[in-house]
Amino acid sequence: MSNMSDYLEENSLLWFFRNTSFSRPATFYAALLTALAGDTPTEVAVGGYARQAINTGASSQFAAPGSSGDGYLTANAIVLEFGPLSSGATIVAAALYDALSSGNCWYLGWLSTQKWVFTGKASDDIVTAFG
Repeated sequence: MSNMSDYLEENSLLWFFRNTSFSRPATFYAALLTALAGDTPTEVAVGGYARQAINTGASSQFAAPGSSGDGYLTANAIVLEFGPLSSGATIVAAALYDALSSGNCWYLGWLSTQKWVFTGKASDDIVTAFG
């Protein structure tokens, strides 16, 4: 599985091979996932949880892409805080959406280590990197 979602893969191919217009959102929303089956994410569903906004464009809150020796990578350049949550959850993956709720998933990927989010604790330290 690529870290690109099916939505982004399809629209990238349409843009590249069919000259179809495709625009990125001004804001992405980071989401925490409790399961990831193929390209089908299961988002955290507990009280106190909400996706967190990350700006793109000239005032981007993403670091400039850099070579990893295995391709190019970027990361959020800000701390994202989720919660405090009303109940615990095991976070196994993360995703980027183009809306605060619902919307299209653009990127998704496994965390290198599963993280447990405790009840009543902000989970500001759990999303360190995709993959």
